[in-house]
Amino acid sequence: MSLADELKQRKIKCHKVWFERWYANLQLEKTLKIEADKGEGSYMIVSDKVDSEYSRSRIFNELTAELLGEKLGEGFEIRTGTAQREHVFQSPTNVEIIIISWE
Repeated sequence: MSLADELKQRKIKCHKVWFERWYANLQLEKTLKIEADKGEGSYMIVSDKVDSEYSRSRIFNELTAELLGEKLGEGFEIRTGTAQREHVFQSPTNVEIIIISWE
């Protein structure tokens, strides 16, 4: 195995460890059930609601969306992208989003 391959594997392994901790703390399944009870068919994670730059870089990493899809299983669609957030007294800003839908 080359050094580059080893480093890629280490990066993925560390991201998976981080993901498991983040997922457990987020209590996403509970949150999705609450959203469904409200009649919603999707839930959105938005970058400007995330406290630290480190967490933002982890959450909006493409591997996180893949792991969410694996964790939630069939019947869910995970989409990523950007959206423009409007502010009352400021210019609009672009934010990263993850949309989890089940309808």
